[in-house]
Amino acid sequence: MMIMKKIYLIMMLFFFSSFTPLKEDDLKHEFEKEYREANAWLKQHQQLIQSKAGMHGIPPRMLMAIVFPELIRYNAVYDFMETTALSILYVQSGARYADFSIGHFQMKPSFAEMVEQDAEKLLDPATLKMLNLQWGVVDDEVQRRARINRLESIDGQMDYLVAFYRIMEQRTRSMKFNSDEEKLRYYATCYNCGYRKGAEEINRAMKQKSFYTGKFMTSPTYNYADISLDWYAR
Repeated sequence: MMIMKKIYLIMMLFFFSSFTPLKEDDLKHEFEKEYREANAWLKQHQQLIQSKAGMHGIPPRMLMAIVFPELIRYNAVYDFMETTALSILYVQSGARYADFSIGHFQMKPSFAEMVEQDAEKLLDPATLKMLNLQWGVVDDEVQRRARINRLESIDGQMDYLVAFYRIMEQRTRSMKFNSDEEKLRYYATCYNCGYRKGAEEINRAMKQKSFYTGKFMTSPTYNYADISLDWYAR
């Protein structure tokens, strides 16, 4: 197991601050090809995205803005290698030994586990049934294998994303967002850094650069939510 973990390692502002769009030249220089491919992917899957979002009354553009930064750094070859190498280890031993990003939305098994657990606590039975989220929270090989299968499908990742959005609505009921942009900044930051974290840590993450553009994650270049907001505003 230690060898597999080493293989994995090798393979690899303030709250409600006002949004300043990224410079278009910066995005063109950094993401021109990736931006084009991400938009093409969204167009290809537009019907599924709109259908999933529409069933729950969620603006599809808001959903896609949350994960857009993941779309522009998604690498199909790298994703296949990582998933192939680590999925068996995850199924056998759990996220403690293999927690890795999967698919275009770059969702980790630990994220999926959290969403499943919180969905059962916070979402109504009708929503759970619509999302096919009645999976249970037993941590065994059968559940982990089924979880990987869901994460490897676009349909499954859309269910997790919608569930995340609904969970965020419940967790932010006492908060007041002055605009959709403020809401998006908060949701996107939570998606990136972990939505169960405390308010202070989330607020700090909202102003930090945490988006790695390099294939080997040398240093963060942009703020994750800034990328989401830039695409949302276009």
